[in-house]
Amino acid sequence: MKQHRKRFRFFSVCIFGSALFLCIMGVTLAEMPYGTLKANTAVGNLVSFELVQKIALKKAHERWGQVSPGPALAACDDDGDLVAYYFSFSIGTPPFPPYSAITATVQKGRKIAQEGLKAMTEAEKQKLLDDMKTKAEASAAEPGNSANPPGGKTGAKPVQVTGLTDADAKKLGREMMIGAEQYGTIVVSARYDRFPVPLYMHYLHPYFYQGDLAEKEAVGALKKGTATFERIYFLGRGHGQFFEFSTEGQSVLMNIYDLEVVSPEKVLKRKGNKVIPEPGAMAQIDEEWAKIKKEVE
Repeated sequence: MKQHRKRFRFFSVCIFGSALFLCIMGVTLAEMPYGTLKANTAVGNLVSFELVQKIALKKAHERWGQVSPGPALAACDDDGDLVAYYFSFSIGTPPFPPYSAITATVQKGRKIAQEGLKAMTEAEKQKLLDDMKTKAEASAAEPGNSANPPGGKTGAKPVQVTGLTDADAKKLGREMMIGAEQYGTIVVSARYDRFPVPLYMHYLHPYFYQGDLAEKEAVGALKKGTATFERIYFLGRGHGQFFEFSTEGQSVLMNIYDLEVVSPEKVLKRKGNKVIPEPGAMAQIDEEWAKIKKEVE
């Protein structure tokens, strides 16, 4: 698939017709590999993108402290209408890296998750061992820990970390794959008929760590040799999140986490019947929007 490498500055939004382009939120430059993600913006009750960004930044700072913003990905409801944005952040002072740097780390993590210690350099093993020791010492020093009980009485000895196992390495690999503790993702609603912040992820959005695998799955499922990344569906609690790929008029959906391929007919069942919150729920939603607006003023 041809990669589109477009660069955007802080708070930029790109809209063309009903297709909402990937919006780059950060001051750093980023590569986006799959061109545009579609979402119909010709719907009522939309929240301004400026407000959505302010909410994402505030909530990211509250949850993770110092962060550097990356891209915002448009998400659709069952009908392809814009419903939310996924905002990704790197945690700490490093700027949000380009897609190529992220995928290099993801691929390294996959290899370690599969092969364990064999896939790690000596320097990587030592760093992992040092990190495990640091965490063990910090845990032992926490009030209420058996090694540091209230009142200053001596308890059990702190956990000793003396070596690494394949299990330790594979756990690290799985964390590297998804960017755990290095990245965070926040979903902010794009419409006033949804709760403002329905979801936090303490890792990268699967677009970054599953995108290449999802494309391969889609090519195999569509059996056309190519597949175009069309949309991300955010269907709300209990209804799942899905990637959509298409080629030559055919589409396939897959779960963004386990990449299970499903037919659109099984997932997108509403067929124009809009989800309208009950009056009581709508009152709560209105209250939450009023509250969060005050927070970001």
